[in-house]
Amino acid sequence: MSRPLAFGALRANPQPFESSIFGAPVWRLSVDGPINARDCDAVVSAGLEAGVVLCSCRLPADLPDCSVLEAEGFVEVETLVTFEGPIPKDGEMPRQVRVAGPEDVPECRAIASQAFLFDRFHADKAIDEAIASRIKAQWIENNILSRADTVFVAEQGGTVCGFNACLLSDDLAVIDLIAVSPAVQGQGIGGQLIQAALVHYQDRAARLHVGTQAANAGSIRLYERFGLTPVDRQRTFHWHPDPRP
Repeated sequence: MSRPLAFGALRANPQPFESSIFGAPVWRLSVDGPINARDCDAVVSAGLEAGVVLCSCRLPADLPDCSVLEAEGFVEVETLVTFEGPIPKDGEMPRQVRVAGPEDVPECRAIASQAFLFDRFHADKAIDEAIASRIKAQWIENNILSRADTVFVAEQGGTVCGFNACLLSDDLAVIDLIAVSPAVQGQGIGGQLIQAALVHYQDRAARLHVGTQAANAGSIRLYERFGLTPVDRQRTFHWHPDPRP
């Protein structure tokens, strides 16, 4: 399937990037109205027929009833909290941070393979940890080579120890992927990477936007320290095939 498929209020959107990592089709559901059991059943049946290995769906956290999805085998894997805040018009670029180049891909891939614990792929026990890590490694490589507006890296002793990949959408700077090597976490490097983004975008964007998991208390404290506040919460559900008799 190369185009979205509609099932009532549900639309199954193919995910080429994730599909390339899993080696099989991956879908993401978008929701345009009330969810009913018939539409969910149709999605699952079509997914089984197409050989889908993962179908994800994000719903507002205040949605009172997700039992229709859960009855079809969708399992909640995370709550995503989105933060935003104004970008100040002052500040200095941290001396240990610079803009990344293609030569930084191997070190950044290594960090991405080790640093993530709370994201939806690692939180889903049905996904092999090696695949979850490979997704993050390829994600940061794509950001450095083409996808991101700017990728910042922090260094210690000439070695890259963290990265912050940012996108730019109108007047919104978006932290797309940020990580610090587990060996040096807790030393303020994450804060330096955020500060670098704030300084870099102070004349190009009005607000900074980032998402993290509700379970990631350390990241939440860090974003709040920079004046970012929650603006949205979404529950993430994953479905994996369980062939029907």
